[in-house]
Amino acid sequence: MQGKKNFTPQLFVSVNLVDMVPADNFYRRVANELDLHFLRKATKSITAKGSEIDDCFLQNLCTRWLFEQ
Repeated sequence: MQGKKNFTPQLFVSVNLVDMVPADNFYRRVANELDLHFLRKATKSITAKGSEIDDCFLQNLCTRWLFEQ
């Protein structure tokens, strides 16, 4: 016998992506060991004012790409 479920859609759903990544994830371990915050100061003179790309984010992205190859 099939039942009928009353579905109530939610307008907003709260999801935290950090909680969805396992604690022993490789990139989480790299982030804990590799400090890239020196890049902001080192690249301040060559970064365009109002740039939408964060230097640390860009370096982090390149590092992840390197490990994926």
